[in-house]
Amino acid sequence: FDIILDVLHVYGLDNIDINNITKKIDFFIADNCNTNRKLSKRTGIPMIGCASHRLNLAVKEIISSNDENASIVRQIDLLMGELKTLKNSSILRTLTALNPERKNVTRWYSTFMMLLKWSRLREHILPSCSMFPKEVVDLIPTPAQDKAITDLLDVLKKFESVSKMLQMGGQGQLNLFKCRALFDKLYDDFASLY
Repeated sequence: FDIILDVLHVYGLDNIDINNITKKIDFFIADNCNTNRKLSKRTGIPMIGCASHRLNLAVKEIISSNDENASIVRQIDLLMGELKTLKNSSILRTLTALNPERKNVTRWYSTFMMLLKWSRLREHILPSCSMFPKEVVDLIPTPAQDKAITDLLDVLKKFESVSKMLQMGGQGQLNLFKCRALFDKLYDDFASLY
């Protein structure tokens, strides 16, 4: 609260306290941490949560709501883990300069990047399956699973483009109306599928 008052003072808004802040501020835009939610409740000013966080939750829901997608993401993550071992990474280095990537549980974008990396590694690994141990070969997706990965990547690319738009600064920075329009479009495109 004190930090907000200090910033308001910089912009010439003085004599603001907990009793009159609602006359000067219509809403907060902040991430969804407990401190910001408590500040919103304490002041009585509505908080508009972080759009990137909501997007992260939506993508996680899309992946986890479909058992096939969740299974494939887990399989690719395990495959990437196997490809990162010392022996397997040395075999992989003889085939390509690309390195395997695992997903980060807290960031949907890492799942997208992992699947994208698999789509690039696939062309190097498939013709050379015999070079890898059974643990790796057993995790290599079937053609049907590769098709599902491609389909999931097509969905995630749309979310990735919205995520990049949310992060733009300067003249390209989105206002609340444009952000809402992007989310509404994603909802229209994907609500019936998941």
